Amino acid sequence: LLPAINAVLLSEMVITPLLRIVDIMGFFRKHILAPRAETQEQMNKMFSGTYYNIGERYTDLSKVLFLVIFYSSINPNTFFIGSATLFIQYYADKYCLMRVWKSAPFIGTEISSFSRKYFISTALFIMAVVSSYFWAQYPYDNLCTPPDPTGGYEGKTYEVRFANDTKGSVTVEADDEVVWCQQNALEIPGLAFPAVPGNLQGEIIDGKTWMTSSQETLASIYGWSSVVVFFGWIVIFFGTFIVSLLRSCCVGTNSGPEAKDNKIDFSTVQEINAYVPQIIDPNLSFPILACDVDSIDQNLIGWNDPHRSYDFHNMLYDVPWPGMKRSRKINENTRRMTHISQHAKYQKDNREEGRDVDTLPGKSPIFSIVKHWPPEWKKNSDMTPRPVVQL
Repeated sequence: LLPAINAVLLSEMVITPLLRIVDIMGFFRKHILAPRAETQEQMNKMFSGTYYNIGERYTDLSKVLFLVIFYSSINPNTFFIGSATLFIQYYADKYCLMRVWKSAPFIGTEISSFSRKYFISTALFIMAVVSSYFWAQYPYDNLCTPPDPTGGYEGKTYEVRFANDTKGSVTVEADDEVVWCQQNALEIPGLAFPAVPGNLQGEIIDGKTWMTSSQETLASIYGWSSVVVFFGWIVIFFGTFIVSLLRSCCVGTNSGPEAKDNKIDFSTVQEINAYVPQIIDPNLSFPILACDVDSIDQNLIGWNDPHRSYDFHNMLYDVPWPGMKRSRKINENTRRMTHISQHAKYQKDNREEGRDVDTLPGKSPIFSIVKHWPPEWKKNSDMTPRPVVQL
């Protein structure tokens, strides 16, 4: 068991980071397929980088952490191997983020917060409980010392039958008498928690025991410590719910607002992207828009083609229909403007009584129309041109 654990950790330390850095498929695309691409678009796609999933990276981290803490009591060197593994994986992932992997969408801190609060706390609780059982069940041979050994067996030879159904002679070299007893906590009737000597050795009668005095002391410390960790884990998991429940019993729930307006609106947080219907095709360098984006800030779309307008990637103009707002595309990049409608070549086809309309009367649009109503200060700041921002 212990060599297998070390082998898994060593593979996570060396093989896994090395495969990410080498990036065999990425090397093949960049150096073999890219020079043979028929179009510039296909070549750009070969250099877009390798896809990665932040959830998979947290899964690998959790796997290493769980192995270390689960078997730490019987294999303490896993702390050192696990630390080195996480250290190497950190710098390998950092290199891949900058040099190998493709750009990923902006995400918040929910995954890391959830992992710190729930997984790591649960892992520490499991470490406390499992370690207490590992120490209490040692040496795992189901043999106990009888209270009154008879002795007199040293030097005698006995005919025995082995497990492979063969017979042979065994000579007793030491007069250490033992009897069978149950050391597996899973086989002991009832709830053997915490793993203290009284719960595990309580089923052993006639004074038989396998623990030494020092082992009993250590098992008691580990066992009762696991109980303390258990209650701490309960507080971390359900503390907020319990406090809210107690407050609802003592204080009215309609006691007024509990938070104040921080004056941070949607338009203030520039890292937030809008929900823009689009289709992601792995064979294309950029997603395909499936909506009208003329009325929103282009920063809300979440990605940018530095050479072309969003009209080039919008399937809205591939399916003409009577009553569409405009049928003429703008080919060049429009990111110097906040809205596409601020571009000099922007022109609507539909006008009604001197004002622009999204569709003609009686005509329903085929695709969705995405709109954004920013506050007045945002409208004023959007009137001036800005430098191109490449995402």
